[in-house]
Amino acid sequence: MEQLRSPTGSWPALAKKIRGIKSATLTTEIGEGIIHSRPLATLKTDEAGVLWFFLKFSFSTAQEIADGAAVRLAYVSGDNRTFVSVTGTAALVEDAAKAKALWEPTLNGWFPEGVEDPDIALLRVDVVKAEYWNAPLKRMTPLFGAPDPEIEWDFQAEPEFHIAYIPGLNPKYQPAPHDLLAV
Repeated sequence: MEQLRSPTGSWPALAKKIRGIKSATLTTEIGEGIIHSRPLATLKTDEAGVLWFFLKFSFSTAQEIADGAAVRLAYVSGDNRTFVSVTGTAALVEDAAKAKALWEPTLNGWFPEGVEDPDIALLRVDVVKAEYWNAPLKRMTPLFGAPDPEIEWDFQAEPEFHIAYIPGLNPKYQPAPHDLLAV
């Protein structure tokens, strides 16, 4: 299978960044601009640019995900200072063969009836865009997918820092005129 590529990177680069991070925080919109987040264990990243998770149809998460709903996944590993944000489209999938291929014994705690549990739903997230925290540059950096058109990604420039002066917070700090905010 040909490697999935995007204007800013490749699927293997994203898969490598999130490898070893056991769970992601999945964020969905539950209506009227209200968002809901919860942790989910990532089961598989496949070569087609898809992330797979198990859910229960009876979970509120399954109710919140309409076919093609936009979702955000946040992967964080403090051990190696990895922070990855993934945006994609979600779909609930009923596929017994895929469920069996993805099944792990640790899932028995969530699904006591095993892979045959009638409440099992597969959550498929097709990755649209991913970015990661680039510590040396001190900014989010595109990893996969087209970058936001509103953002100019200048990889050669030094990062900008903006300092807000709060009177009394640090009496030893004497702000330069450009550090003061007019409110």
